[in-house]
Amino acid sequence: MSIPLIEVKNIKKNYFSGGYSLFMKNPPARAIEKISFKIFPGETVGLAGESGCGKTTIGRIISLLEKPAEGEVFFKGNPLMQMRGNVLKNFRKNVQFIFQDSYFSFNPRKTLFNIIKMGLQNFHLIEDINTLSMNLHHLFEEGGVPKKYLYYYPHELSKEQKLRIAILRAAAVKPELIICDDLVSSSDFTVQAQIINLLQDLKNSLHFSLLFISHDLALLKYISDRILVLYMGRIVETAPSKSLFLNTAHPYTKALISAIPDPAPDASKGRIILKGDVTAAAGEVKGCCFADRCYMAQDICKIETPLGRQLIQGHTSYCHFPERV
Repeated sequence: MSIPLIEVKNIKKNYFSGGYSLFMKNPPARAIEKISFKIFPGETVGLAGESGCGKTTIGRIISLLEKPAEGEVFFKGNPLMQMRGNVLKNFRKNVQFIFQDSYFSFNPRKTLFNIIKMGLQNFHLIEDINTLSMNLHHLFEEGGVPKKYLYYYPHELSKEQKLRIAILRAAAVKPELIICDDLVSSSDFTVQAQIINLLQDLKNSLHFSLLFISHDLALLKYISDRILVLYMGRIVETAPSKSLFLNTAHPYTKALISAIPDPAPDASKGRIILKGDVTAAAGEVKGCCFADRCYMAQDICKIETPLGRQLIQGHTSYCHFPERV
């Protein structure tokens, strides 16, 4: 096995509301709790879970947009928090973050050509202006965007075109990892397919790794090599994408899979409806974080935090009774 491109070790992140009662301040809101995983070169890893489970926070910590309260993240074996100078700049080039609403990451006063050129200039990747123009023309053609759009302003683009440009801008610096934060959640299926195919084509030609954040398990099944399922800031199951669907070993994952629409009119798949609401993400959680909503919870689930149990190679479930799922 090759050296991990990214290794996350026991990271934890809390957010403070800043509110105070008469004698004490409010407890911090828990975003992620003791998360550990690896991303290998050329691999696509999916982060799945409902809104508020900590997916985006993990992506922001890996890209150094935020710092963890505890734990460490390593890039090719080097700790991120100790990077300075040219080492940090090289990391910024090699790890690109594509935001969910990409429009607000564009400078509205500049053309797309100048927006992409600024990023390349920052990392000293421009030889001369003629070579730059040829390279960007080729990149846009590869991305299915007419080269005339290089001289458009962001407000002149459609939503799909903005998504494509955001991906091409990240790919232009030839990174080693691209983090996509729920890119296609509000797009129709045709646009989703086109964007995912663009990412796959660029990944195959430029050989970068991909961390794809989404609440859509069906989409992650298609694009991912491995999937990590999160609930309330904790990983509850991790597995190769096929194994996650064929050998589901956590009740929360099973509930998410049951919610995927089936196009067959006579499909008899049983939908699992979770009862109750997500527990408040403040203070300490005893036992399994999913126990209050789990349809198969036992007394031990509310007392002891389940340890990871590897069922088959690469498939781990954080459940006391994975064999019953």
